[in-house]
Amino acid sequence: MDKLEFPELVESEDLALLRARKEITELKAKLAVYEDILKENDLLDSAPAVSDEQRICLDQISKMKEISDKGPLMIEDIKALEILVKTLTLARGKAMPEMKEKKGKKDSTTDVATLLKIAEVKRDK
Repeated sequence: MDKLEFPELVESEDLALLRARKEITELKAKLAVYEDILKENDLLDSAPAVSDEQRICLDQISKMKEISDKGPLMIEDIKALEILVKTLTLARGKAMPEMKEKKGKKDSTTDVATLLKIAEVKRDK
């Protein structure tokens, strides 16, 4: 296609290129402003802060993962892993999820005591 054959098409392409270049220039200027703000507030290229407790927990959990890849964990390892996960959760400032009782479910000790009383009454008759 020759530029001379379709001058209106060439003009519209040139206009689109000019608009795109102008938009790129504007976006680069905005980006520079945002980067300056980040630099002023020491937020550029900074990783989220991880406390020593979090780092230790993450390292130990990683070691537990390696152990579990080789075979089953021992009871002591499972207990240690549970403690590490709880510690990590608390160190990150999150609340531990609480165990919720299901509606309508009674304490098992009272159920057993009630059943024993019923059995004794029936046996005495």
